Amino acid sequence: MTGNGSLGFGGGDRRSAHRRGVLGQAPFVTLVLGISVTVLGLTVVWFCAAIPLGIAAVVVGVMANRQGVEGRHHTRAVLGTVAILLGVTGAAFMPRLPTRTNAALSNVENDVTADIEMIDDSVSSDVNRIDKSIARDLSALESSLRMADQSLVRELSSLEARVDALVRKVGL
Repeated sequence: MTGNGSLGFGGGDRRSAHRRGVLGQAPFVTLVLGISVTVLGLTVVWFCAAIPLGIAAVVVGVMANRQGVEGRHHTRAVLGTVAILLGVTGAAFMPRLPTRTNAALSNVENDVTADIEMIDDSVSSDVNRIDKSIARDLSALESSLRMADQSLVRELSSLEARVDALVRKVGL
C-alpha cells in the first residue's frame, strides 16, 4: 500500500489514469471539432478554416481509435473528413464565383434591358395610336366647328336681312 501502486497511488497508475482521462475526452473533442468544422465548411467565408480544423478532427479521432478509447470517435472523425471535403470544394468553387456572378448579373441586365425596350416600344405604339386618335377627333371637331360657323353665318345673314326689312317697313 505504500508505493507499489496497488491502490492507485503509485506513479504508473497516475499516469495511466491521466492518460485515460485525456484520451477519454478525445471522442468529445472529435465530436465538437467535427460539428464545428462541418458548419464552417458550409459557410461561404469560413470554408478555408474547415480544412485544417477538419484535419485536426480526423487526427484526434484516429489517435483515440489507436489508443483504444471506447466510443464513436471514428464516426465523429468522419465529420472532420466531411469538413475537409467541404473546405476543398469551397476553395475550388470560390475563384469561379465572381465570373459566374458577373455572367448571371449580365444575363439579368440583358433581360431587364430587353424588357425595358419592349415596354418602351409598347408605350410608343400606344402614344402613336392615341396621337392619331386625338388628331382624328380634333379634325372631326374642326370640321364640325367649320360647318357650325358656316351655318351661324347663314343664320346671321338671314337675321340681318329680316331686321333690315323690318327697319324699312317701320321707316326708321
